[in-house]
Amino acid sequence: MTDFGDTSWPKARKPHLCEWCGETILLGEQHAHFAGKWEGDWQNWRMHTDCLAENEDAVSEGFTPFEGERPR
Repeated sequence: MTDFGDTSWPKARKPHLCEWCGETILLGEQHAHFAGKWEGDWQNWRMHTDCLAENEDAVSEGFTPFEGERPR
């Protein structure tokens, strides 16, 4: 559960790794960026918009980074 934080939807200014699937978020690709505190731990991650949309419940309950698959 989020203690506090915010999700923004920027376009990537450089490549990033998706915290869900581990694939690259490409330059210029819109994605989710979360920064805040989750269950007492600081979090700062990025995720493809489709990875977040398909797995929103799992993300809100907590997940292990890079263990999911990207929706196709």
